[in-house]
Amino acid sequence: PNSRWRGPFGGEFQSVFADSWKVTDPSQRLFTEAECPTGTTPQLPEEPPVSQCDNVEELRAKAEVQCGNPNGRFHADCVEDVLTTCDLDEWVNETKDAEDDFDEVDDDVTIPEADPSPSPPASPSPDLCDRSKSIVCSSSGDPHVRTFVGRRSHPMGQGEYVLAVCGSFRVHACHEPITRPGISKNNGFVIDTQWGLVKITRSGASIPSGVGIAIQGRRRRTITFPDGSMVSGNVRSLSVKFTGECCARTSGLCGAFSPALNYANIFTDASGNYRDYPNSRWRGPFGGEFQSVFADSWKVTDPSQRLFTEAECPTGTTPQLPEEPPVSQCDNVEELRAKAEVQCGNPNGRFHADCVEDVLTTCDLDEWVNETKDAEDDFDEVDDDVTIPEADPSPSP
Repeated sequence: PNSRWRGPFGGEFQSVFADSWKVTDPSQRLFTEAECPTGTTPQLPEEPPVSQCDNVEELRAKAEVQCGNPNGRFHADCVEDVLTTCDLDEWVNETKDAEDDFDEVDDDVTIPEADPSPSPPASPSPDLCDRSKSIVCSSSGDPHVRTFVGRRSHPMGQGEYVLAVCGSFRVHACHEPITRPGISKNNGFVIDTQWGLVKITRSGASIPSGVGIAIQGRRRRTITFPDGSMVSGNVRSLSVKFTGECCARTSGLCGAFSPALNYANIFTDASGNYRDYPNSRWRGPFGGEFQSVFADSWKVTDPSQRLFTEAECPTGTTPQLPEEPPVSQCDNVEELRAKAEVQCGNPNGRFHADCVEDVLTTCDLDEWVNETKDAEDDFDEVDDDVTIPEADPSPSP
């Protein structure tokens, strides 16, 4: 699959294709070891590293101007190299050399795919996307994710996880453990975009100024982006709204959104493989291979890919979880259930059932009732003109 660099990167592209062309047999080498030392390629994710430059937007603007012909063969790669290394002059000079050299050899050549698109082009008929409708995903509670398709799921773990991706727009969530073994909750979100980095922590939301990102809404917790994307929430819960242009282009814990596949690939892992997982009594997959194969594939451990610092979001080991969530240990479980059923927001709403389960898992009513009210209010800010194919899947028998 293409990465945001408009071509494959890392993953099996590196390990299966590129490294198959690595020359290690001394009898086949044309360089000496001194001229070209052999090293080990680290395991790479399928997406290149996110820019860590302090002045990323200023640097991007300069690179767009100075990296040679904007429609040329080397321009886009030059821009990405500048943003990856935070060095402008080196790559601008190299690109000018590359353009001059290419001009010497490009007569009478055929190049069938002169400039491949960033992702596979949408075919006119079979992708079935209604791009006039936005899509939305939510993560709340301990945590519960309602995917873009609307399927419930319950990814746990400790550390930084990729919640939602569309192109260069990435949302990461921090999962931290609670007192009940194996159960987690959200503790902050970071949104990485072409316009800069947005962080949502206990101190509130921090956004870059002067780039078109704005905070709005009745409670000033809804953040809008220049492309029409929105996020709304706080440190514990977040709803992510992408425009219809992201149809068939999403990934992360929020899942794939592919009408052409009848949404069969919701749980596509970070390697691009997908399968379904059985529902637990929480009306969505939990633990087992759902956690170890799907959810933990989206855990971010490579420092170059992290959007949180380790201090902000400590990395921990996910214990092996059964396919069913823990049984309530509350002394007054039926009384607590009755109160939760009444107080956990709209009984037919997006967050009600998960709130009830959180109350019974932790024996704490007020915390989850208050969080659910926040999550409902935040979702109300972003749920206009969205499509949710599987609004409320039935629980498995």
